[in-house]
Amino acid sequence: MTYLDLNRARQIIDLLPETFDSHDFIFEYLNRYERDYVEWLSEHLAQRTDTGIFMGVNSEIARFLAQNSQALHISTSDTLVESRNIKNKISQNHQWRKQS
Repeated sequence: MTYLDLNRARQIIDLLPETFDSHDFIFEYLNRYERDYVEWLSEHLAQRTDTGIFMGVNSEIARFLAQNSQALHISTSDTLVESRNIKNKISQNHQWRKQS
């Protein structure tokens, strides 16, 4: 199943400020699509990957943003920012800016 597509991503980006980071996007995704997020986590649990379950899903979300940044009208610099992740720990992630 596809848990994140361009339409969902655009809906989330519309709710975020002009500048946001990947964690902001992930939290809004979780708020809007909680059931899908949990199912996505469950898939990662079943795959028994070496990365953490949250890290695996959240990395996929960040990759989706990067791979679709042009279609989503967002851009990022290579500079990383720090913010709280899903486990309430400070970690580095990309900052995004909406493009007009």
